[in-house]
Amino acid sequence: MTDQEAIAILADVLLPGDAATSWPSASKVVSIASWIAISPEPQVVRGLAARVAACPVSDQMGLVAAFEASEPATFAALYGALSDLYYTSPVSVALVAEMAAAGPHDPEPFDPSRLARVIARQAGRRRL
Repeated sequence: MTDQEAIAILADVLLPGDAATSWPSASKVVSIASWIAISPEPQVVRGLAARVAACPVSDQMGLVAAFEASEPATFAALYGALSDLYYTSPVSVALVAEMAAAGPHDPEPFDPSRLARVIARQAGRRRL
């Protein structure tokens, strides 16, 4: 197994996606080379990926959780770098835009008089 394949497995353990909602796994939308390039500790990514790829699928999440518990700052940096790449990818941006477009819409523009009535009534004000 190559480094790239092992790192792709690690990426998918961290961000597995959700087929039911069309969210792809990380390895489908993130360039592994980009993740390595922006990771503060690429050698740690490679080492963790090799260990994750070598263990049974049923143990992969536990191995990552143990790493997170023992190296929280390093894990946060590696996961943050992957998350940044994932959620700024064109695929993720398009999915978020699609979700927003499918969401509820305000049937009318904001009417400041509605807020003025709330302020006049002092609704929500704490009374002692």
